[in-house]
Amino acid sequence: MKLNDLPQHHAVLILDTDRINSSEKIFAELQVLSPVHRFFNQTVLDIESARIIISWANTPYNEEKIALISFHTIGLEAQNALLKLLEEPRAGVRFILVTSNTASLIPTVLSRVLVISSDENNEELFDAENFLKASHTLRMKLPHTLKLLSQVDEVERKD
Repeated sequence: MKLNDLPQHHAVLILDTDRINSSEKIFAELQVLSPVHRFFNQTVLDIESARIIISWANTPYNEEKIALISFHTIGLEAQNALLKLLEEPRAGVRFILVTSNTASLIPTVLSRVLVISSDENNEELFDAENFLKASHTLRMKLPHTLKLLSQVDEVERKD
């Protein structure tokens, strides 16, 4: 996904199974535009990282600045800390979040961002109704459930 393909929204969440490569490509484009744009890249985004992002976003700057925040999972404390920033960003500040896993995101965060999938065969569009209608024993055998249970992060740890 390219920077020009993204809508002009204050906060965009890109769902991409290859988040590291996608993030690096987007940041390469951002660097050409301005040195003030920042890349926050972590497997697990924790509260300390969230505080650094908040501090960066609240630092005044005369032109637009963009934070590219790439993570596999994000802690609950970090999400709560970033909520205010995503709800009411400072003028001229935009956020591009890239993750390979939306399962750790709380609904409140998801409601504050524009979600885009760069995966052509995105299984996040799983039919929840079929899952809910299945018995508890069949749920564990559904392809989507098996995929979720087998997922690992970038350092091969079980999710």
